Amino acid sequence: MSRISKVFTVQPTASRCAGSIIFLHGSGDTGSSFYSWWCNELGRELKFENVRLHFPTAAPMFYTPVQSLFNVWMNRIAIDISSPEDEQSTNDAVKSISELIDKEVQTGIPLNKIIIGLTLNNKQELAAKTSIIVRDLSVSRRINDEVVGSCLY
Repeated sequence: MSRISKVFTVQPTASRCAGSIIFLHGSGDTGSSFYSWWCNELGRELKFENVRLHFPTAAPMFYTPVQSLFNVWMNRIAIDISSPEDEQSTNDAVKSISELIDKEVQTGIPLNKIIIGLTLNNKQELAAKTSIIVRDLSVSRRINDEVVGSCLY
C-alpha cells in the first residue's frame, strides 16, 4: 500500500530539469499546505529554473499518539525520543518515497541530483532508511558514487 495519497509538483521554469527536491511534510500536514507555508515564509512563489519540486502528502493512517487517522509518514508508539519506532510503518513510508525517487530517475534525473527534505519531526530512522534504499537503487542500476542528499529544515 502506498503511503503517498497525492503529490503536489512544481515544475521548473525552464524546459530542462536537472534535479529534484522531495519535501516531506510533518505530522498532520499535507504536501500542498507545506508548499504554501514555504511560499509564505519566502514571501514569493517557490520555483527554480532547473529543479522540480515534489510535495507528497502522506496517506492518512491510524496515528497512535492522537488515537485517530492522521496524515503521517509513519506511526509512533508515543511522542517521546526514547519511544521505539513502528518499524513496519517506517518501512512502508521508505518504500513509497523510494518509488517516487525511482520515477524521477526514470525521467533522467541522476540520484545525486535528488534531495529529500525532511521536517524535524520526521525521525532520523526515516531519513537513514531512505538514504539506504536510494544507495541500494544506485547499486542496482550500476551508478557509481551516486548518493542522495538530505536536509533537515
